[in-house]
Amino acid sequence: MERGDAYGGGHYYKDPKTGRQGWLCPALFKYFHEAPAHIYAKADPLRE
Repeated sequence: MERGDAYGGGHYYKDPKTGRQGWLCPALFKYFHEAPAHIYAKADPLRE
């Protein structure tokens, strides 16, 4: 995902392939000194 605009103390990230985006809250900075240009994520379905 690619970094987008800063908002509310966090940053938006967007998947260039799907156009989907999400916001990462200010807790992002508990793990990074600055918002990274790219974030890699994986989501799996929950088991029932």
